[in-house]
Amino acid sequence: KDIPRSQMRAHIDLVNGDCEEIQSSCPWTQIGCRETKTMKLQERRKHEEDNASGHLMLLFQTVMQLFSMVGRTMRDSGQLS
Repeated sequence: KDIPRSQMRAHIDLVNGDCEEIQSSCPWTQIGCRETKTMKLQERRKHEEDNASGHLMLLFQTVMQLFSMVGRTMRDSGQLS
């Protein structure tokens, strides 16, 4: 497949790119996904589809932790009564 040089960066982007040959790990590992192997695009898409509800739960837990941290920070700094 001929990719113009100007589009190469987007093509090989590890998260949003469409290159079938680039291997990457699950982007959800940053918030707790336990899948550690590197996968080609098709395999990673299947993993993301098969684990969508688990990934959303990880996201929810992360957001709740952030809310808690922000609340403590604001309370400790006197911004909340």
